[in-house]
Amino acid sequence: MSGWKDAERQVARILGGKRRIRINYSESCEDVYHTKYSIEVKYGKQIPKWVGKIRQPVILNKVLVLFPLSSSSFDSAVEIKREKIKFLVEGMKQAHSYNYGKTPLLCMKPVGYRGIIGCLYLLDYLYSEFCKGEA
Repeated sequence: MSGWKDAERQVARILGGKRRIRINYSESCEDVYHTKYSIEVKYGKQIPKWVGKIRQPVILNKVLVLFPLSSSSFDSAVEIKREKIKFLVEGMKQAHSYNYGKTPLLCMKPVGYRGIIGCLYLLDYLYSEFCKGEA
């Protein structure tokens, strides 16, 4: 798979959502429609190289959690500190701006990476992990 459209399709498949097809690109809306998440998808060289090295959940600055979407478990999370997370913060702001009362989720597919890396706010991640199976 290559290209941003394919990345959006892959995210939609993994999460059980539907890729939004926009006719007017000046329209601001989520890249993938999902009932629970407001999803922004980023693809390619714009993603910091270290994001592509994520293999298990990682907590950044006690605010954001990055994790491979295909498998995540909070038990294996490792706390690290990074100064260069501006890209993630901006992407999360963009996902949050669509709002719709949903949880913002930034999905990233670095060049050459087979899967998708998800980014959630720590509290949203913890809530989703500890509330599995309820509802």
